[in-house]
Amino acid sequence: MLRLLLLLVLFFTFLTSYVLFSGKIRACGCFGDCIPLTPIQTFSKDIILLLLTLFLMRKQKYIEPLFKEKIPFAIVLVSLIATGLLQMYVIEHLPITDCLPYKKGNNILELRKMPADAVPDKYAYSFIYEKDGVKKEFTTDFPDSTWKFIDRKQTLIEKGKNNVPLINDFSLSDADGNDSTETILNKPAYYLFFIKNIGEAEVDKWQSQFTDLVKKAKQQNMPVYIVTADTKNAMVFFNQANSYNLPVYTTDGIAIKTAARANPTVFVMKGPVVQAKYSWADLKELIK
Repeated sequence: MLRLLLLLVLFFTFLTSYVLFSGKIRACGCFGDCIPLTPIQTFSKDIILLLLTLFLMRKQKYIEPLFKEKIPFAIVLVSLIATGLLQMYVIEHLPITDCLPYKKGNNILELRKMPADAVPDKYAYSFIYEKDGVKKEFTTDFPDSTWKFIDRKQTLIEKGKNNVPLINDFSLSDADGNDSTETILNKPAYYLFFIKNIGEAEVDKWQSQFTDLVKKAKQQNMPVYIVTADTKNAMVFFNQANSYNLPVYTTDGIAIKTAARANPTVFVMKGPVVQAKYSWADLKELIK
């Protein structure tokens, strides 16, 4: 068992060393958004685990089981069942603890901005020109007009820091492809109905509650905006097969999965600030 543990730790140490030294990944995401770790922190953790595993292997003869007979099996079984039930719950509802940028109280427009202490990446640029079949690369002292421009090269010379907004992939585009993000998010009060795609949304489970939500929204004079990555099918479902007559906006599917862990999910909004979030399974709480 300890040998398997050693192989596992060695494998993850290799992966985290690649993440650290390649610089291609900014965070490993091993513990989710609630416990963010930098590449150096993740690599250091694996080095510590590796040393501890080697220590256990060296002292293996002194290791005695804490429980005997059926108790260890029961602990593993209970842990697996509890983990499975929790996973089923958060897929149907929303995560018990929301550590994402779209959590209640956050201002989406503010989090789309570059952090105040951002340090941008620094690049060196060179330009390739051609004359009489000969190509040359220039960084300064550019050639005269007898040379033909061919290409430009960009080389990263210094990595920046903290230069990615917490929300960097969220936008709302209307049917004509126009960016309507700030227009929508500056409305006084409204609902955002996130549905990644219609085919996976099990419509029968939430459509009646959604109908009640639309009625309630009209009474409150609060618009409902559909946000989807499946624009064509959403337009058919909401405005042709059913007469909801709601505006449909498009955003990236990954952004929807980040903002709305259940498919679909409703955001209650005041301006750009998230007031509350409800999964399809909890719509009754919103419309009561």
